[in-house]
Amino acid sequence: MLGSVAFAAGCGVYLHDESLQKQTDALLVTYKTVDLATTLKAALNAQMDLDRAELQSIADNEAAERERAVADLITSYPLSGRGPAITRLKGRIKDRIDVLVGGIQIDPDVWIGMQEKLISDRTLLDSLRRTLLSAQRRYAAAGGTNFSSCDSFQGEEGVPPDLRAVARHLKQQCDVVAPLLAPAAKVKDALDAVFASPGDIKKVHDDLVAATARLKDATKARDEALKTLREPQDALKKSQAVTDPDATVLLNDLVGKLQLVDNLARTSGDPSTALGNALAAIQFRKGNLQDVLAASTGDSGSEPQRAIAGVIAGVITVANAEKAPSIPALSIALAYQDGLEKAAQARLEVLTRTKALLEDQQSSLLRELELLAVAQRAIVEVGDGLSSATCAPSGFGDAFQNTNCAQAARVAGIRALTAFHLSWASGRTAARLDDRKITQLITWQRLRTSQEAAVARNNIQLIALTELAAYGQGGIKPETIAAFLQAFGIAAIAKGVN
Repeated sequence: MLGSVAFAAGCGVYLHDESLQKQTDALLVTYKTVDLATTLKAALNAQMDLDRAELQSIADNEAAERERAVADLITSYPLSGRGPAITRLKGRIKDRIDVLVGGIQIDPDVWIGMQEKLISDRTLLDSLRRTLLSAQRRYAAAGGTNFSSCDSFQGEEGVPPDLRAVARHLKQQCDVVAPLLAPAAKVKDALDAVFASPGDIKKVHDDLVAATARLKDATKARDEALKTLREPQDALKKSQAVTDPDATVLLNDLVGKLQLVDNLARTSGDPSTALGNALAAIQFRKGNLQDVLAASTGDSGSEPQRAIAGVIAGVITVANAEKAPSIPALSIALAYQDGLEKAAQARLEVLTRTKALLEDQQSSLLRELELLAVAQRAIVEVGDGLSSATCAPSGFGDAFQNTNCAQAARVAGIRALTAFHLSWASGRTAARLDDRKITQLITWQRLRTSQEAAVARNNIQLIALTELAAYGQGGIKPETIAAFLQAFGIAAIAKGVN
């Protein structure tokens, strides 16, 4: 019996150590009291509060500047500029348009209602595209195979008789959609001119084009890398033992492709491509670990898949793949990959949010330009009605009381002033807030990355310490051995053990 106890101890069973248990329990309790992740989360929340306060300050300052400008145009004693109110308003509008479009001339009639024209065209186009897609599906279902795009599709020409009706209908839908694939000529020319001019709108537009390309490159690189990795993985899943020659070849092939993805993530000169490959490698490793841990029961049947996941995660190498990593080891690897993924996702989220903010900023500046065009057109309608010898009020407030000023001129002047005010409130201010939000994303990304790194580190160390504490609490306790010995009448030895 004593021999059997010794044998059991040699197979991994060990004597309980009360001192070790106290140490490991105390270590785990102490570690849990240090919550670095929560501290960093609080720092992130505090920064977000500061960001909101900053945005509110900008909005308040913009409102004050806007109201001051309008008040200066209304009062009879202006602080900025000289001459009639309508002349000073005309100068303010021109100066702002020059900032937006870099000094090029715009046609107010084209820009008035620009947003409505674009939205109307997009809404109609979306509806027609759905109808076109339905026609494409019917044509394919009927046996049509020669449709690749509306540009190259010839309709009934060259198709079998039984397909001519659906081909004709599809061609008709293509002809309806084609004119709406781009804005009307004048609208398109106006937008192109502004996007090519050296003004603020061009700067934002160029940033938007670049941000869109970065986001597209990152997601494309990720998807392509994941596809490359999943092909050998599918073949490897069918293997029952990683030591089989065929499985070893497949595993080496997978490891080689994963190393290529890792190298692109580290060395690619394009940050977007690097981010996409990094995300692919992380998500691939994480997915393998999750699948294996979810399916693992601790029996020998799960060892091949645990070994494969261990090699993919870098816990073991192909050379020692016959020794499958333990569940705790894979759990630590999963916590590590989870932290990496969340940090990388934060970077991808910044790209996504930056693109959305730039879209909104561009839309705001275009809306401002449109309203300034409304103001310009109204000033044209005023003519010299508010700047003549008999009617030249220095403030718009005087125009209401001056009977020498024509009613039509006064109405057009107030419409110009209102449009100027709206252009600032709904366009200029909104664009400035978007610009500041983009800058704030830089700090947000850094804090978010630090937070995710702290969470990952916490999870890794907690798993390790929990396993250590479990080890300290384990083992064969002395009283258990004593009871075993007393059952065989070896009281003296039992007393010695106690």
